[in-house]
Amino acid sequence: MFVRDLPGAQAQLERLRTCWRQSDGMLATVYRGSTCIDPTPLVADLGDTAPFLATLGFPDEALQLARAASGHLTRGLFRRGERAYLFDNHDLVLGWLELHEQTGEDWLIESSRQALAAVQRECEVRGRLVDWGDSRARSWRASAYNAGFVEVAVDLFHATRDTSYLECARRWARSLIHTRSFRKHGLWSRFDTPRFELLGAALGRLSRYGPVRMFKDNTNCVWGLLALFLEDQDGEIGAALERFVAVVTRLFERHGHIPEFPGRDQQFDLSANIFVAELLADIARFKALDAAFDLACRIVESVERRRWKNGLLPRDARYCGDHLDMMVDFGVALCKLDALGAGRRFYQRAEQGWQAVWRLHQSPHGLVQSVDSEGRVLDDRIIVKYQFLATKALLVGEHTNVYDDTRLWRLLRDR
Repeated sequence: MFVRDLPGAQAQLERLRTCWRQSDGMLATVYRGSTCIDPTPLVADLGDTAPFLATLGFPDEALQLARAASGHLTRGLFRRGERAYLFDNHDLVLGWLELHEQTGEDWLIESSRQALAAVQRECEVRGRLVDWGDSRARSWRASAYNAGFVEVAVDLFHATRDTSYLECARRWARSLIHTRSFRKHGLWSRFDTPRFELLGAALGRLSRYGPVRMFKDNTNCVWGLLALFLEDQDGEIGAALERFVAVVTRLFERHGHIPEFPGRDQQFDLSANIFVAELLADIARFKALDAAFDLACRIVESVERRRWKNGLLPRDARYCGDHLDMMVDFGVALCKLDALGAGRRFYQRAEQGWQAVWRLHQSPHGLVQSVDSEGRVLDDRIIVKYQFLATKALLVGEHTNVYDDTRLWRLLRDR
């Protein structure tokens, strides 16, 4: 895997190996300088940490993190008390599967099997995955974010060749395509309610932000469907992907960007635009859909018009600073479009942003969270998972086509 130099890269790699650990070897969540201000064990984000360590040449340290995370599980899942929130377990299982791909450790597959069995047992209601489950009750709400487990099931099938996981993915995908929100609007609601559909519709109308959140709900959902489409080439899923592209195209043409909450708040938000553009690039690559490629390029050009002279981008219309992780992922979206033939200027813009991030976010303790248009630090927190995710900029070499290297493409996923 190609690793190139960026300002402070070698010091950052050493931090990834040795810093931010708790007494049990698990990472903590947030630091300010050398002081831990959020000791929550970083179990839910294992996929954002351990696989990067392994790819960067430190598989032993990566496996140590994975083993430390396992000590925080109950009945196969990471829980808050008795409840297992799917949001807290999605990246965890993806992390096990990616780490297995890199190390071949069989216990990672067994952990993934146990987790998916617990998800089916505790969180599946009428073919939908609800937000949380436990031994006594299930949530009434099924956020589209949970559809990321379609992708998890497909990945577990690839690792084991056990077709029961493909059947899970197909069942969950069919249920998604037939939800009331997607049938009516071509997008998925935050308030889909498998038992009582009309209740979800009413709650969405009453919500301050409306029923739809673009990132990570709709983006994760569509990435899940795309993962299954790559396996099955199912026509119904293909049609759903095309409909999603048509809907977000209309949103872009109406607002000049992709709103995070299309039903209520139309102001610019960087996250929605970055990840919709990256998702569209993947749809263009794996479904050969020209409309997705064209829209991704238009979204990126609209974002570029907001770039500051120092190479960074504002997080949203209200905040005067950037966001470490979004800056890194915008570069990934640009590199995907470069790989699809959009033009070398897309890679050059990714390089510009990454150089600015690694130069202006540097501190003696890691990469700080937010900097403004003048390079002043606005948020000096060291959010630990972002320290690992920032190495995406180290792993994408100048001549690397991210679609030609399957392992790299999988590592670059932001779910």
